[in-house]
Amino acid sequence: TICCGAKNVAAGQYVPVALDGAIVPNGGFEIGKRTLRGVESNGMICSQTELNLGEEGDGIWVLGTATANSNSNSNGNSNSNSNSQQQQLKPGTELALALGLTDIVYDVFNTPNRADCNSHIGVARDVNAFISVHNGVNSAIPQPKGAEPHTGNASATPVTTGFVDPDLAPRYALQRIRNVQVVPSPDWMQQRLLAVGLRPRNILVDVTNYVNMELGQPLHAFDYNKLRGGGIEVKTMGAPFTFTTLDDKQRQLSGSELMICDLEGPVAIAGVMGGNNSEIDDTTTDIVLESAYFNPASIRRTAKALGMNTDASYRFERGVDIGNVIGAINRATQLILEYAGGEAAELIDLYPSPLQPAPIRVRYERMRSINGIDVSDATIRRMCEAIGCSVRELDATACEVTPPTWRVDLGAEIDLAEEVMRLYGINNVPVAEYGRLNMTGKTLHPSVQAAGGSDRLQRRRDVRRLLAARGYSDCVTSVLTSPELATLGGAAPAHLKNALGVEFSALRTSILPGLLTAASRNLRHGAETVRLSDIGSVFDLDATAELGVRQRETLCLLVTGDRETHWSLPQRALDLYDLLGDVGIVASVSTTPRSEGVEGLWTPNLVALHQGDRIVGVAGQIDPQLAAAFDIERDVYAAEIDLRLVSQTTARYQPVGQYPSVRRDLAMIVDEAVTAAAIIDSIAKAAPSTFRGAEVFDVYRHDQHVGVGKKSVAVAMRFQHDERTLVDDEVDASVAEIIRALHRDVAARVRGAESTIEERDS
Repeated sequence: TICCGAKNVAAGQYVPVALDGAIVPNGGFEIGKRTLRGVESNGMICSQTELNLGEEGDGIWVLGTATANSNSNSNGNSNSNSNSQQQQLKPGTELALALGLTDIVYDVFNTPNRADCNSHIGVARDVNAFISVHNGVNSAIPQPKGAEPHTGNASATPVTTGFVDPDLAPRYALQRIRNVQVVPSPDWMQQRLLAVGLRPRNILVDVTNYVNMELGQPLHAFDYNKLRGGGIEVKTMGAPFTFTTLDDKQRQLSGSELMICDLEGPVAIAGVMGGNNSEIDDTTTDIVLESAYFNPASIRRTAKALGMNTDASYRFERGVDIGNVIGAINRATQLILEYAGGEAAELIDLYPSPLQPAPIRVRYERMRSINGIDVSDATIRRMCEAIGCSVRELDATACEVTPPTWRVDLGAEIDLAEEVMRLYGINNVPVAEYGRLNMTGKTLHPSVQAAGGSDRLQRRRDVRRLLAARGYSDCVTSVLTSPELATLGGAAPAHLKNALGVEFSALRTSILPGLLTAASRNLRHGAETVRLSDIGSVFDLDATAELGVRQRETLCLLVTGDRETHWSLPQRALDLYDLLGDVGIVASVSTTPRSEGVEGLWTPNLVALHQGDRIVGVAGQIDPQLAAAFDIERDVYAAEIDLRLVSQTTARYQPVGQYPSVRRDLAMIVDEAVTAAAIIDSIAKAAPSTFRGAEVFDVYRHDQHVGVGKKSVAVAMRFQHDERTLVDDEVDASVAEIIRALHRDVAARVRGAESTIEERDS
């Protein structure tokens, strides 16, 4: 006893029933005994949608009636079950048996390189290859019925063809079939389509889907009477336009997509989806079947740009079998003629440059060496033949293998080595008894060594260790970024042709955006002191470099926030001098002001980093507007250093001098444009060996006391001898020589003196 409230329930019906304990597929809930209005209900009568076996969900699924003499059920729907199948409707029979759904459905995962396995016959072909090799006898998979050529009906005029782009559509075939009937597909076809997740519609559409799944060749059917001018062209439009696809969505196209057109405009997006202006409907009587090989890269670009992933585009963008374009359209024609009637016209096959797969030289010993297995020469040849290749012996050491057209992934000897490994069985490869671990990288081939070899690798480790000791966190940021962030480095970025998305479509020209993102995240989570470092590659366009891109290895440092809190030091924000002190730990560099910077990246508070006469990097303050764009409201300082230009210096240690040092202060008047760095540099060049350093401790400006456009700079100089105490005369002589050098180099005048040293000497 089952209680049911469906409107179409009646006595004498055969219906699918879910009994106590059954799990309903569409919903996953368990059926149990229930009492409804005082009556015990022992299950549920199911609809097609509840069983995931159809889309009729308004009432229960009536499979037939005990007194039925026709193929019409009480749902009013056409029931394509035959009388013999009706006789199998016996109460208590499992639904799968009653429906004839006794086949097993295998869910096969296919890797992107194996385009040939995107079909039933492709999978069968691969399974057959494995069985053939291990049975020692090669056998072929028979072609489906109807794949042979058809004789066209002389009374049926073929469709006319205009321009077909030979680069984007190397092979293009059309078959016109007239006087067809749009009827439901036979039961066996509908069941197979449902089993692979496709919804049956009518015989014309179902055949194209069926052949696609069977042979891996997407097909499309046009209503011939909707083709304006009665012709077909395959071309790009060259200008942006709007097109409505079969799903009734308007698509904005750029004009670079390959389109199928009639003589007045587009009717389909080639290899992706047809248009609603040429679709099959219940009134269709005359159709045109299309079977083609489209350029995979073109279909991939179109599908990705439009965000459309269809069964057709999935196969076309991986590469279909150009040699089976005609076999597939013949197979579809045979099925349509058998189940929809009609008359087929002469087949049109546009194939101006037939593909000739290039032969591959296969060395037997190379196959064994790559795979580490002991397989005979004869077995290698049999394996190649089993996957459909033709094999010709060259000599005792090698053979020539020509891949079939359906194996678009076979183009080199290494590809066939993979096939040998696959068919031999990866699980059968013996386990190595020992392994070799290269610790230094010195014995690696130069093409796979780290930049600069093992010495440069050790240098990077040393830099990271030194910076970690200074409180830096080592970061690893992505080399892929957005075009907007990539331009912050000041150079034109290199763009990827097959990017994961816009935000990952360019190679970075600077590491700074990545560190700014990390710094912002740290500050938002409460960090008061942020010191970040990263060693990575940056890329610039360079026509003289390999692939047009120059790669540099860069060390990037970034500091922001407050200095680490300590009881003996006042609290203050990190500044450029803190950063330069850290840079000095990594490399011995000198600094000079740098007036030109990257607009939008640095402020004028920017210095160039030198080693000798060579500039190895820059350090300075990040533009506050850029920092604010990353939600950083603090001053940010950063340095970028080209590690390949930095010479590694050996640390030298000197004992602390045991003799007293002498300090001399010198105040001088110089032009406003003279920098402190220029003054210190002049002092260092003129000073004797006893000179131990100088630093600016005061800068004074006053139009009356100093002069307009002038400034007073006070410098503290320190002198010390390692073996004795200095006397005043020695220090005075050194200071006098320094004053002369300052006058000569920066036109300095000692403050308070009426004349320069040189004027007094004269």
